[in-house]
Amino acid sequence: MKKITIITIIIISASAAFSAQFDSLALSIINSSGHKSQNIGFEVRRVRDNQKIATLNSDSAMIPASLQKLFTAAAVFDKLGTTFKSETKIYAENFDKVSGEIKGNMYIKGAGDPGISAQRLWLMTQHLRHCGVKSIPNKLIIDNSYFDEDAVPPGFNEEQNSRAYMSPISAFAVSFNSTGVVIQPTAEGQDAYIHLFPSRDDVAFRGSVATAAKGKEFSVLTQKNAANGMSVVLGGAIKPDEKPKYVYRQVWEPVLNAGESFRKIAKESGINAKFSIAIGKVDTAKAQLILVHESEPIYVAIAGMFKYSNNFIAEMVFLTLAAQMSNKSANWAVGSQILEKWWEEKFPQSGKIRVANGSGMGNQNKCSAAQISDLLNYVSKQSWFYEYVSGMPIAGVDGTLSTRFKNSDLKGNFRAKTGTLNDYGVSSLAGYFTANDELYSAVFIANDRTTAQYAKWTLSDNLISGMKKAIEAKKEQK
Repeated sequence: MKKITIITIIIISASAAFSAQFDSLALSIINSSGHKSQNIGFEVRRVRDNQKIATLNSDSAMIPASLQKLFTAAAVFDKLGTTFKSETKIYAENFDKVSGEIKGNMYIKGAGDPGISAQRLWLMTQHLRHCGVKSIPNKLIIDNSYFDEDAVPPGFNEEQNSRAYMSPISAFAVSFNSTGVVIQPTAEGQDAYIHLFPSRDDVAFRGSVATAAKGKEFSVLTQKNAANGMSVVLGGAIKPDEKPKYVYRQVWEPVLNAGESFRKIAKESGINAKFSIAIGKVDTAKAQLILVHESEPIYVAIAGMFKYSNNFIAEMVFLTLAAQMSNKSANWAVGSQILEKWWEEKFPQSGKIRVANGSGMGNQNKCSAAQISDLLNYVSKQSWFYEYVSGMPIAGVDGTLSTRFKNSDLKGNFRAKTGTLNDYGVSSLAGYFTANDELYSAVFIANDRTTAQYAKWTLSDNLISGMKKAIEAKKEQK
């Protein structure tokens, strides 16, 4: 027994000495960069045995920014599975199959599908035509009761702008509740041609974008409009030889956007769509189900969320998880309780995390680098690990890491989620890399308003690259 104890002590001591060398290296890289080490949480682990390779302030609670999406995805896969599909349902009152006219109201009941693009909306209208629908002359009622009425997640209302990453949330949503403003140059001296994608006929345009040889930067904003929900405000110029530009902005009235987008595409599909638009709830005793439109499997949505750090998708799947687990209209309070409870059940020794939303927007989410390391290690042991990691951006190749690690050994080797919140000085990065044919996890979180974001990006890249090189050099020394 004494011999076993001595061997155990020797192994632990050797491991501690091994980690201390990497801790010193990490601290050296941080100090040489001019950053304050107390504002950074950092940890590298070997996935096989969860051994800590390097750690710095890893137990400090910090704002994770979009690393929050790592928790959201893991809980969704754990609770709903990777192949879960939402079902958007269309109901009709008094549908005359002979004439093809819906003589009463038509209802679209949303179920949190984040992937209803213009293309999939077109497919939906085509399927309606195949069901015999030719005319919807009365009222289109959109039922968003799968989610609560509040369309703005916690953390989103801290910035009042029209950028698409702040889009509101609704159970039936078209094109991420955003609109693509297409700016197409014409002849010099003429105004550029402007249209929306998905197309709508009800939106007012204010201002214009000129076509000019010395095209300067143009501006595109969306604003609330009491008359029809939204106006597009334009300015600046574009050069005649430039390709069409696509600028994505949030919509301010999700119900109106969904209804008007549906109307336009329904008309193009040959359906008489002279309906008015309202919000309400379907009465299944009076209306018959005529179409079920399935979403893509949820792993497809998670991949899009990871690759481009899509906040809209994050909140949609977050609320879908809440709705499925609670069996009632979902809101962010319920979603937060479910995710925090899931964490406590799966990671009882890791301490609590604070969850406010699914995307990481704002300063209310809190966790530590060590907790994210625990999460990444847990994920690596799950049957859905491939779906999880395959959706992450690849260093130097695609997504939010397409321009980083271009000249690094980690190019093509490191799959990771990025995070940025300029207002709070947050820059974060977490994922997996390989060294010596072993899988490692790395987590970096900086909460520091005194340093530029690019400097923090450079630091995180240098830290993780430095760890990989040091790990590989250690093997060569043996």
